[in-house]
Amino acid sequence: KVLSLTPEQATTMRKREFGGIGESLRNLARITGETRCDRAAEVFDDPRVLDPLRAHRDCLNGQHANTFIPKVIAALRDYENHGDAASRDLAEFFWQTVMEHYLYAPGCVSTKEAFRGPDRQGANLTGVTGETCCTYNLLKLSRQLFEIEPRAAIADYQERALWNHILAQPEPVDGRVTYFLPMMTGAYKLQNRRNDCFWCCQASAMESHVKVGRLIYADVGGTVYVNQW
Repeated sequence: KVLSLTPEQATTMRKREFGGIGESLRNLARITGETRCDRAAEVFDDPRVLDPLRAHRDCLNGQHANTFIPKVIAALRDYENHGDAASRDLAEFFWQTVMEHYLYAPGCVSTKEAFRGPDRQGANLTGVTGETCCTYNLLKLSRQLFEIEPRAAIADYQERALWNHILAQPEPVDGRVTYFLPMMTGAYKLQNRRNDCFWCCQASAMESHVKVGRLIYADVGGTVYVNQW
């Protein structure tokens, strides 16, 4: 046994927002060579998310976006570790579906943390569009896909989301950050208070704003790519 959970308990656990634990366990498996880390990661693989994507079925509408995206990242790590072609295929299908049917102009997704669509962005222009954590994770997934197979479309997305969302997140004087990137006419960005709140998007911001140089250049298979000029 890796985790002492009944199937019912595992299903309940997978409904919650557990972030990148599956990915972290697969990273640990790569570093240590321990198969038990892979087995533990499999506990966090969510069939409700992964099975429709394997079948190339869009199951995104209404799903909590920042719970969803890390599960796809973890699946792609499985491809990187073991060459599981189905895991790469579902990640490719997910990325393309998001880009074509759920993306807002600045490169963000989600309305009040959930995917809304497909192709319904104009009906969902609110003050709580564009959760920053989702963009952080989409950029992470995009870098993974680019390092597997470099493509201009991925580099274009990276540039769009970095310049229009991530770099627009901080308040320039003292570095406080936003949770959402509002898309509604007349809405405005709200930054965190100094001492009495801590959002998930503040935590991802700690990483986002030291990663602005990621994928400006890339070395894939000995070829150097210049992705932003």
